[in-house]
Amino acid sequence: MTVPNIGSLPDRAITLEERDYISRDNRPIDSKLMTDQEANCLAHSPNPPADLIGFSRDTIYVNVLDAIFYDEKYQLNRDKLEASIAFHPDSLKFVPHTSNLVILDTASVQKGEIRVPTIMFRMTHPMDSSRVYQIGDLKDNHLRESWSK
Repeated sequence: MTVPNIGSLPDRAITLEERDYISRDNRPIDSKLMTDQEANCLAHSPNPPADLIGFSRDTIYVNVLDAIFYDEKYQLNRDKLEASIAFHPDSLKFVPHTSNLVILDTASVQKGEIRVPTIMFRMTHPMDSSRVYQIGDLKDNHLRESWSK
């Protein structure tokens, strides 16, 4: 997977006016050079600086299966390693050796002044459907695991 990189970063820090446009507050300016994020934001502003006209860093949303598992380089490396087990990434949504789906859900919770992402995986035991295996929790940001009935 490639991320288009058009143009180069200017060899300078952001100015006060650029800081105001990017952050819209009075935070101090880091004396280091401009970051990709700052340059990309300024390049797409209504009045971009002359040294950022045409600058672009783009992330493209692509299918994970295509970008990782079906990528030609990935396939060649698997062949070099003589990976003999057939790998079917589209079956990752199933509990191994069953047709039971793995349930994945995300949410977020407020922790003080910060909103924290949460994740939860849940699946039924392949041989005992009354047992449920869960990792994570939508109401708390931990990844503890448990078998429960």
